[in-house]
Amino acid sequence: MGKTIKKKDELAVLTAKPAVREDLGFWMDIYGDPEVRRQMYAAPVESDDVLWDYLYREQKAFTVWQSDKRVGGFLLSMVAPFLGTFSIVIHKDFRGSGHGREVMGLIESEARKEGYRTLRADVYSDNESSIRLLEKCGFRQFVWLEKNL
Repeated sequence: MGKTIKKKDELAVLTAKPAVREDLGFWMDIYGDPEVRRQMYAAPVESDDVLWDYLYREQKAFTVWQSDKRVGGFLLSMVAPFLGTFSIVIHKDFRGSGHGREVMGLIESEARKEGYRTLRADVYSDNESSIRLLEKCGFRQFVWLEKNL
């Protein structure tokens, strides 16, 4: 799976591969980032084993690559028949470079392979950059209320 994107004077190819244990250091780095923790507090980072269980307990984890560099990842899980939810993370070194929109294309491709007809993103209302990205990719807002326990 790959998606070709044009970046200034270079040709970049993003690919999504199922996350493997060798990717755990990268995932720990992403989930340890204070900006990501603020939005994705539920990801457990106590140890590699705990994080690995989280990544694969009830979802599928994918690491996103540009050539030989990990740039981000996403989780995809089924909520109900034909309905999937996802989360997307871009490593701090690659944020703002346009990778979010390209990763969304990879997420949609994987979701179609899994037979999903609808994708839902749970996003905090103050996560304006994610909301803008999702709206650019055709997502509509709906209200969902929650309480952290």
